[in-house]
Amino acid sequence: MDKDNIFQSAFKFLFASLILLIGVWIGIVLHTNYSSNRYLVGNTKMDEIMQAIHHYYVDSLNEEETMDMTIHQLLSNLDPHSMYIPKKDFLSVNEPLVGNFEGIGVEFHILKDTIMVVSPIISGPSEMAGILAGDKIILINDTLVAGIGIKNETVFKYLRGKGGTKVKVSIKRAGSKDLIHFYIVRDKIPIFSVDIAYMVNAKTGYIKINSFGSRTYHEFVQKLKELKAQGMTKLIIDLRQNGGGYLDASVAIADELIPGNSLITYTEGRHFKRQSYSAEHTGLFETGELAILIDEGSASASEILAGAVQDLDRGKIIGRRSFGKGLVMSDFMLSDSSALRLSMARYYTPSGRCVQKPYENGSLDYEAEVYNRYKHGEMFKDSATGLFDTTKYYTAKKRIVKGGGGIFPDIFVALDTSYNVKLMAEMRNQVPEFIYQHIPDLKADLARYRTAIEFKESYSIPPDLYNHFVDFCKSQKIQITEPALTRIESKVKGLMKAYIARQIYKNEAFYRIINESDPAFKKAVEAI
Repeated sequence: MDKDNIFQSAFKFLFASLILLIGVWIGIVLHTNYSSNRYLVGNTKMDEIMQAIHHYYVDSLNEEETMDMTIHQLLSNLDPHSMYIPKKDFLSVNEPLVGNFEGIGVEFHILKDTIMVVSPIISGPSEMAGILAGDKIILINDTLVAGIGIKNETVFKYLRGKGGTKVKVSIKRAGSKDLIHFYIVRDKIPIFSVDIAYMVNAKTGYIKINSFGSRTYHEFVQKLKELKAQGMTKLIIDLRQNGGGYLDASVAIADELIPGNSLITYTEGRHFKRQSYSAEHTGLFETGELAILIDEGSASASEILAGAVQDLDRGKIIGRRSFGKGLVMSDFMLSDSSALRLSMARYYTPSGRCVQKPYENGSLDYEAEVYNRYKHGEMFKDSATGLFDTTKYYTAKKRIVKGGGGIFPDIFVALDTSYNVKLMAEMRNQVPEFIYQHIPDLKADLARYRTAIEFKESYSIPPDLYNHFVDFCKSQKIQITEPALTRIESKVKGLMKAYIARQIYKNEAFYRIINESDPAFKKAVEAI
């Protein structure tokens, strides 16, 4: 090998060695800057992880949203009802239970991109100012709110606000060419949890409770006194689709129905010893015949009341198996005004039943459980497909009652299978919008009915209005066949009549008409 070749080979070797040394040096530097062990200090492992993300994560992110998602994921591994409530949602989540909010006081529906007043809340600022059912809100504080794709959340933002503040509302009213302007002072608006109370007949009263909030007991007692003054000796309490609420409200109502110092419910948890809740005073209705209506939407506090009445043989439970939520929740306020709602104990009926259905298979399985009742036929026959607790429980009179997965009714009422359920559901969803559209045209004809009772007894849906509604449903792409339509015609007309009544005579007329064709309601009237 000549000297030049030897020199070139030596140079290549030295160059390669230099590159290797530089690479090693760079690797050491990079390792020192990015890969060395860093010791994080925090009160918890979660603190340490968030600290690392804050100081070192490669991309920008919203740390508050990241933390919220992390908390949601953590709680999803506990039970289906423990939850994290962000600061922005805390007030709205609790409004139905607290029993009031501040605003102008209207029930509304967004119809064809326009805010339509379904009803001003009784004695609220809007009713006092002269707002009427059927009014269309076009401007709020001179800002156009019609035809802009407005959402419910935006309407709340415009109309709700601190009590004592003023809002200008410009409405379009049937029969008026120009907009009518109202200056409404916001105030506290009550949220009622007792939907309606009325006398079904000379002896039987009916009370429908939609939730158990801070005002529910007082509303119930007031309605109970009014019905007793009218001669009530038998009572139906409707808890269908009542998702529950405050345990204390349910216990207080049970105390008005249950005699002596009988146990109503008790709670117990890993960190909480047994706490019993019993009847403490002489109630307003301890001896008259009693029926409780429940269904798959009756949960939590509803099940406490129904379970106590059933276990103590105080009345009859009528309907279908209740939801099955037997967990007692409590809110923990966090430093940023968000909250943790945590399951702390289970509640039990007087016989020792816990109605909580299993949730070990995860939230998806838990949420699908009610649908599976329908799928497996439980909604149509009195079968205990959801019976998870095979222990025998006994009522005060030694009747056997089932435990686990909800309250099982004494008298089962099946879903009606004599018609096309899907078609009925699709047409039912169209009724409110159709009636809101046409109520201005009907008011002249409806003026001859002086009372809700007179309307209920005498009014029938005109054939042309019904045909117009059917055409309206077809325009919404609902597939309608004549045989299926014939089987549900009376039900559809009943719904139309009920929604018309609600616009004119409020909830009392609405429920009187709805209940006329309700199998569970009719069964309750017969049973007591």
